Amino acid sequence: TDYQQCSSERLKVLFMKIYDIFLCKENIADLDYNKLFTEKFSLTIKYWRNFSTEELSESSLEEINRNYAVSAEQSKYIVSTLADIFPDVGPKDLISAIYKPKGTVEFYKNSQPIGQINDLQFAKQFMNIWLHPNARFEKSRNRLMANK
Repeated sequence: TDYQQCSSERLKVLFMKIYDIFLCKENIADLDYNKLFTEKFSLTIKYWRNFSTEELSESSLEEINRNYAVSAEQSKYIVSTLADIFPDVGPKDLISAIYKPKGTVEFYKNSQPIGQINDLQFAKQFMNIWLHPNARFEKSRNRLMANK
């Protein structure tokens, strides 16, 4: 990403490293969830384990369903869109998602473009997998948002 300021967090489950996540924006000191979606920011995940396209797409839908009422039709759309974007990943692969306030998310794998979401609601739902106040890994989310 083109940002110099990032907040980061490592997700571990049962003492195993799953991924490192970096939240980056122009002024990381002004990190306010209520204002976050009014400006450009990025999330980059450095994976420490192998995940297939299917695992990434299905787990993304599962996390979106935690905080949003998603219809069966929307679920199919989410999974198929993400399956078209996400490649398989392995240790040290980087997936970056750059959110733009007009409602797009651009995706990159190891700095190479791999796809885009062009739907404001879906874009926010996707980014909120990690940023929503009720995210699955709440302590990690809070540390990431606290810039520590």
